[in-house]
Amino acid sequence: MIEEKIGILSKVHLHFDDFITIYEEDHKESYAIIKDIFQHKGNNNKYYTFIIVNWFEDTMVKHSVLKYPLYRLQVTGDKWKCIFPITVIDNIQKVYFIHNCNSER
Repeated sequence: MIEEKIGILSKVHLHFDDFITIYEEDHKESYAIIKDIFQHKGNNNKYYTFIIVNWFEDTMVKHSVLKYPLYRLQVTGDKWKCIFPITVIDNIQKVYFIHNCNSER
């Protein structure tokens, strides 16, 4: 359960490899995939849940047939693995990603 606003609780079901939407300052909508979920006990004896995500980057290319933007996972490393509280998640599986296999990737 997360508290979105004072007194408003939402039940969230998270799974590894869920695609999520996160709004950030630099971009309107960003996409990521959940790689880890963990809890931390704060000084107030309450537990807080965090997620580790890998970001997708917009390739600025559209699929030739579907006309949808193509994304790819950012290069793994410390820079693109980020820890967030679960409250930053805007939506779970709002978008669907289709694997685009070709000779280049």
